[in-house]
Amino acid sequence: MEEITLGELIMNLRIKKNISRARLCDGICSTVALGRYESNERVPDKFLIDCILERLGENSARLEFISSEDEFSKSVYRRDIEEYLDNRQYSDVEKILEIYRSNTQKSERLHYQYIYFKEGEICFENKKYEDALDLYKKALDLTERLDVIDKGLCDKLLSDIETGLLYKAAETYKCMGETDCADYIFDELRKYLMEQEDDCKKKAEYLPLVVIHTAETEINRSNYGLAKQYLNMAEELLIKEYHLTGLEKVLELKRRLDEDNDEEELHRLLAIKILNTRNVDGTISDEGIKLWESTIKQI
Repeated sequence: MEEITLGELIMNLRIKKNISRARLCDGICSTVALGRYESNERVPDKFLIDCILERLGENSARLEFISSEDEFSKSVYRRDIEEYLDNRQYSDVEKILEIYRSNTQKSERLHYQYIYFKEGEICFENKKYEDALDLYKKALDLTERLDVIDKGLCDKLLSDIETGLLYKAAETYKCMGETDCADYIFDELRKYLMEQEDDCKKKAEYLPLVVIHTAETEINRSNYGLAKQYLNMAEELLIKEYHLTGLEKVLELKRRLDEDNDEEELHRLLAIKILNTRNVDGTISDEGIKLWESTIKQI
């Protein structure tokens, strides 16, 4: 197979998808810089490459590109941060974020976008919703995506992090009781993600979650038929991605639609709840065992 350069890869993808340079680089670099990257006159750093490829709907993880010790260190910071977040070790996340920040220049906006994103997630988990929203907005503003909250996406492209920030902003608005703001952002994200290719990482990760929120909104509006369609769509997407937490929410919403769910459906919901309580090593937690035992006693 003929090998191509990084610049050729970016240019070929951009032309194939009929995306202008101005639209692709909006908020992250100049059109002149992008032209130099495409012509291989300059090489962007790994994190800018990731952002460009993600906006093009490509999975940046397929292209391993580390060109400096600094980029490698920051990649390790991000890996450790995600692992600690998954395990809810927030104090450890905060320590690494502090190190990350101390090794990052103010001009490195993609890094600060990530830092604000993760600081916002910690605030969200601690129910500090206003602080979380402020951090998400600061992060979005760094790549000129803040106006999406009020004006919609229009023809803007999104990286994985920008997509995650908008999703979390909508979720935060919902927790604050500002449902109109939340519904607007979720609706914009749903339309955008539906247009992405099926193997697009951000579509696989966020579309089912956005669709679940849309279904819940339709239930609250008493549009039960439409809600059922969205829930079936979300369930299909989640099963494909093995997303257990989302499946639990889908089944709970289906129970709201149909209180006469059969015993098999209730057992599925119980199984998913127990799996979601498992320990890091895969074993069932004490919480899961208690849930199982309490259910047995009721049968």
